[in-house]
Amino acid sequence: MPAVEYLRAQRARTILMKQFGEFMGQFDVLLSAGSDATLSTTNLTGQPAMTVKCGMLNNAPRVFMLTGQLYDEATMCRVAMAFEQATEWKDKHPTLT
Repeated sequence: MPAVEYLRAQRARTILMKQFGEFMGQFDVLLSAGSDATLSTTNLTGQPAMTVKCGMLNNAPRVFMLTGQLYDEATMCRVAMAFEQATEWKDKHPTLT
């Protein structure tokens, strides 16, 4: 990859980071269905993200995704822990054959 293209990509990434940071400024934690809703964006912007098991469907775990503020993994982890303590999904596992 030519250096010029790399620099252009980094500039675009910086713009995305700023815009996504402004968007996330409205929320403590963003909850989205599935694990791929914002995953590609968080991979580019550096926002912390985690999936939490929230159910089972056809013997497969279902998850939701939490996205946190930049450099604030703690709030996101507290939300995940509160959900896991309030439900029993963390203890349910698929049946292996």
